[in-house]
Amino acid sequence: MKEMKKALIIGCGAVASVAIHKCCQNSEVFGKICIASRTKSKCDALAAKLAPTTKT
Repeated sequence: MKEMKKALIIGCGAVASVAIHKCCQNSEVFGKICIASRTKSKCDALAAKLAPTTKT
């Protein structure tokens, strides 16, 4: 399987948050994830929540 180094996920609502969480659980495939949303504070909060639990 070819490694996917970067991913862009647009949105930070309920469904996107689940997708982001699942991608972070698979850090050997997703090396870096960029989150884009209308509300930067939601992106920052989700990133801060997931940071201690993943290498992504």
